[in-house]
Amino acid sequence: MERDKPKWLFILNPIAGGGRALRSWPAVAAELQTQGVKYDVVHTERPGHALELAAAYCRSYGRIVAVGGDGTCQEVVRGLVQAGAQADTALGVLPLGTGNDFARGLGLPTEPRQALRALLAAEVHQVDLARVNGRPFINVAGIGFDAEVAALLNRNRDRIPFRVPGPALYLAGILYELIRYRNAPLSLTWETGELAQKALLVAVGNGRCYAGGLQMCPHAEMDDGAFDVVVAGDLHRLHVLRLLPTLFSGEHLKDPQVKLFRCRHLRVEGPPHLSIHADGEVIGQLPAEFTLEKSALAVLRPVVWAARSTTVGTAETRSQVSLFCL
Repeated sequence: MERDKPKWLFILNPIAGGGRALRSWPAVAAELQTQGVKYDVVHTERPGHALELAAAYCRSYGRIVAVGGDGTCQEVVRGLVQAGAQADTALGVLPLGTGNDFARGLGLPTEPRQALRALLAAEVHQVDLARVNGRPFINVAGIGFDAEVAALLNRNRDRIPFRVPGPALYLAGILYELIRYRNAPLSLTWETGELAQKALLVAVGNGRCYAGGLQMCPHAEMDDGAFDVVVAGDLHRLHVLRLLPTLFSGEHLKDPQVKLFRCRHLRVEGPPHLSIHADGEVIGQLPAEFTLEKSALAVLRPVVWAARSTTVGTAETRSQVSLFCL
């Protein structure tokens, strides 16, 4: 029977969470030994290395676990997709980074040993695979103000002399960028509609959160076959400042200038200098093409999350929010 057990590979980013992943590993390794789990662990050495490792090893292991934050997770997903990983190779996450929004969406605990126990008892579940201009993303991608904030933070990350929590860093970037950003005319086209207006931002969510817990797309589900698209209209600076606290609860959707719709395919056009971000990483400029592949990624999901998700419903059963929930 031992031969039938899945083989585990842990891809550990030693600098994730300001070194938290590396510091936490001895406790994780001890728990693996206690549980009698046979595993291998490899450390990333540079940006993009987790992608390379996932692509190289996905056919040799049944379970590939990203040990780090959302950046590590996204790289591992991209590696699995690039290598054409089979359905019997499942992604796991040990949330030990600065932002752990993907793990949060899967219902995983943040304490390392508790998260590991949840993984070892987890079910394999198929979630949707989101892409922007062909590149996979795991939480939220977007255009406009939040993408320019991401560009600002990406440019200046190495200049920050101390570790700042994800939400605090993102809010600082928002306040700085708010001084100079100008809302832009955007054109959106999806399967059942189109929209042209001046807007602060467009956020496209397969997951609910980004930037360490900001609930930009609070109703999004990873396995319902549809994006949640949030469009913040032509908001002035004071309006944006009033909305900021509501991002932690998702209450920004109650604002009459914030629109929500749902789709499987979206094209966004506008000024060609505007950045596109995927999970907070700038990947290019407009235009942007968003696509969703239903049930294309196998993940390890805690059993309690599975029970919760059955009450949510599919894209069709939630269609009452599909057209501009104001």
